[in-house]
Amino acid sequence: MGRTAAVIWHVSFCVAAGVLYFFFVLPRTLELLGDTSPTPGTALRIVTGALIGLAALPVVFTLLRTRPPEFGTPKLALNLRT
Repeated sequence: MGRTAAVIWHVSFCVAAGVLYFFFVLPRTLELLGDTSPTPGTALRIVTGALIGLAALPVVFTLLRTRPPEFGTPKLALNLRT
């Protein structure tokens, strides 16, 4: 994933999650007063959490691609162990 694609991905998912968070996580007054059913609010809070998680994927992909090999077990060490 290139830098431009990662930035666009991250910004778009962060903005979408921020909008959903502002409208469906912060103002729960109507749900708490019983004016609306809590089911749509709960579903949209789950969607908001998923979008926040998806916004972190470019960071994970970059970490996996650029992580130095000394943090993993070398193949020679795995072969010598058996």
